[in-house]
Amino acid sequence: MNWQEGGAYRWLNWPYAAGGRMVNDDFSQAALEGSAEGTRTLEYFQTWFEERLTARNLTPRGAYPSEVFPSQRLGMLSVGDFLLPTFADSVARFEYGATFLPRDKSAATDLGGTAIVVTRDSERQELAAAFAQFLGEEKSQRSFIEATTALPTRSALVEADLGYELAADLMPVFQQQATTLGPELVRAVTLPNFTDVNTVFVRELEALIVRDQSQANTLRNMHAGIEKALQS
Repeated sequence: MNWQEGGAYRWLNWPYAAGGRMVNDDFSQAALEGSAEGTRTLEYFQTWFEERLTARNLTPRGAYPSEVFPSQRLGMLSVGDFLLPTFADSVARFEYGATFLPRDKSAATDLGGTAIVVTRDSERQELAAAFAQFLGEEKSQRSFIEATTALPTRSALVEADLGYELAADLMPVFQQQATTLGPELVRAVTLPNFTDVNTVFVRELEALIVRDQSQANTLRNMHAGIEKALQS
């Protein structure tokens, strides 16, 4: 699973698909401690290592699975489309395909991407803003994502027939999976201090897998980290 370091928050796909949440409805409190969905997810993660379904070094602080996959030591990855250009260059000895993330009560996926930011301190603020606007236009976005194997953010392009230059047979799967990203999960992972929350996820998932920390303690510690972010 591609949950290393900055990607640790991707574990949330699983409790959200099971009907769980990171925070309550009004975002005033964390909602992980004692969560049945969270507990079941963590139990599931532990089986990956207990039953040797994945290597012991592929933890949130371990090796990136994209680095191991080309060696044929892994049969399946839970990763995003952003790795397809890498695989096009690094995977030469076997064929691979793509399918959807597991679905429970519903389907879910994580928020990715890179922001385009215009700072108020820019010496050419108007020019920078105009360029950001250009990048966000439908025509420009289509050209960019077709050339770079990225996913659209404009609603008009979400279900469009896009002419991807790379992995054109696989990208429709990622396009459809992206439509399962719910607004509540988006809001949760864009909290002002979410980087701190993600750091807690790294530490606690590592403790769960490597040091056999209980699911209850793992969720309790995650819950406390989220509470701290909500209050700051």
